[in-house]
Amino acid sequence: MKILIIGCGLLGMKLYENLRKEKYDVYGTFYEHPIENDHCFRLDITKIPDVNHLINKISSDIIVHTSAVTNVDECERDRKKASSVNVQGTRNVAYAGGKIGATVVYISTDYVFDGEQGFYKEAE
Repeated sequence: MKILIIGCGLLGMKLYENLRKEKYDVYGTFYEHPIENDHCFRLDITKIPDVNHLINKISSDIIVHTSAVTNVDECERDRKKASSVNVQGTRNVAYAGGKIGATVVYISTDYVFDGEQGFYKEAE
């Protein structure tokens, strides 16, 4: 099974390392902090051609999307960047993953959805 982790920050890198230990064929992406590894690639998820190219090239069975602007204050200060990465970037990953038939897993922060209420609606 081939797995692609989009966004090897704190969460993504831990997932990447644990899956590699379990002998999965794992690939990862980074944006700001290069990872010296032949299985990790720089990716700007806001650039549709780059997302399509990498996802097609790796052709993984599963894509775990963990990339995001997570600093809440930064998101408030730069709403355009937050929307570009967190909304458009996520859409790009989901669309490209769907085109190759991959299962796309999206991991969100508990800052918005803490799991206490459950059965959330997008409008809430």
